[in-house]
Amino acid sequence: MRRRAYPADVTTDASTPRRRGRGEKFPGGRDAILAAARDQFAERGFAGATIRGIAQAAGVDPKLVMHFFSSKDDLFAASLELPVEGLRALLGALQAPVDEVPERLTRAYVEMWESPLTGPQVRAMLMSIATTDSAADALRTAFEQRIAGALGDRFEPVAVVTAMSQLLGAALIRYVVRMPAFDALTRDEFTAQLVPSVAASLERGRVAPPPAARPA
Repeated sequence: MRRRAYPADVTTDASTPRRRGRGEKFPGGRDAILAAARDQFAERGFAGATIRGIAQAAGVDPKLVMHFFSSKDDLFAASLELPVEGLRALLGALQAPVDEVPERLTRAYVEMWESPLTGPQVRAMLMSIATTDSAADALRTAFEQRIAGALGDRFEPVAVVTAMSQLLGAALIRYVVRMPAFDALTRDEFTAQLVPSVAASLERGRVAPPPAARPA
């Protein structure tokens, strides 16, 4: 059964004195929990990861996990947030000259999987798409708002989705299934294998630029 994560509704009153909470005694606790959660979700998926296991991997009490995140759903949703650096590199590739987009998009996408900062998040998202709405929603939002939105004036939506499906499938085979033929490739070799098919998909849906205005 698919589950949906709902963000916690947290409000504060600045005029009311506040006692130091459990989380303030462990200022790095939230980051440690998120790092452990990303590894656990990437390795075991949403269903297999547990609050107790994540707490143990982070070296904290399970109660501290629940202090920062009210449920496993909320923790999973937070773990899907990509670091700014990864998003900046991907969006930078999308803003490249149109002829350079296929290679730069592919290279940035592969780097996002290879990086220790972003790799666990995207692995966790991919492994949990079939069982959690929050993972599917996060991927859909990334496609629609980040990627298709940035390329929409230069490529047809179906061409963008086709290209991204090729990248997504290749990443599944290399980083999750770990098929030997892909697993043995270096990062540059893997990227080079993907660029031609991504370029072909985008080229089929390339939008013609508007005609230049005639001089008066």
